Amino acid sequence: MFQTKQHKIIKQIPKSIYSKTRKGVRERLRKITSEIDEGSYLEPSKCRAGKWLDIWLNEYTENVKPYTKYSYRVTIKNHLKPAFGYVRLSELNTVIVQAFLNNLVRSKAEGGKGLSPKTAINIHGVFTVPSNRPSTSA
Repeated sequence: MFQTKQHKIIKQIPKSIYSKTRKGVRERLRKITSEIDEGSYLEPSKCRAGKWLDIWLNEYTENVKPYTKYSYRVTIKNHLKPAFGYVRLSELNTVIVQAFLNNLVRSKAEGGKGLSPKTAINIHGVFTVPSNRPSTSA
């Protein structure tokens, strides 16, 4: 009786890693390699903003005060995920974010949310922290 092993075919896609220095490239490559080994690497072109916000909230906010983490969670749930949850990180750009912010402060009569500019600034503040998204390599 012959036994055969099933081999998983891995499609290799060429990627580039950029940085200002060679040392920076080495550090980013080392980080990405360790994330791949741990199984925690998310390819930026496939990761959606909602998933990244969840990862950021759970993994990167361990050292913030409980109320701060709570306010991040509420802002993500009420504002950011409904607007950006299904958008791929690779497709997210400043035009999309600015249109979202404009809609927050636009009056309800004009079809916006009718929030104060200060509230929009706070929401934007929560959004800019996790926008240090997974290493872009393309």
